[in-house]
Amino acid sequence: MKASHVALVGVIASLAINGAISATTNTATYLAVTPVGIAVYLIVGIGGPQTYIGQQNGSSMELGMGVLAIVAGLVSLGVGVLGSGVLADWGTGFVNLLLILVLGIILWAGVRQFAEGYSSTA
Repeated sequence: MKASHVALVGVIASLAINGAISATTNTATYLAVTPVGIAVYLIVGIGGPQTYIGQQNGSSMELGMGVLAIVAGLVSLGVGVLGSGVLADWGTGFVNLLLILVLGIILWAGVRQFAEGYSSTA
């Protein structure tokens, strides 16, 4: 499976999971303002795809970034469990960081696919 497809599936899956959690619990989880919302975006939307792509390509950097995102998601859940709860509103500061990370990963996968396609035709 292409890296761009894996990244896109991860983002779509994380949006669907957070949408379901938001609809079920009537919270703003979809906007990544709760610990569980942040964790889903980090683990499913970023960490899972990056870890898979890193393993397939043998890239230690992508693998490390994936593991780092997964650990950050687990830390978010842990802080939520030990603190105010996993559905507590943390504010919107983290949303901007998640948006930059997700868009960066998708754009990087597209650039990589373009470079591979360009080098294979030359």
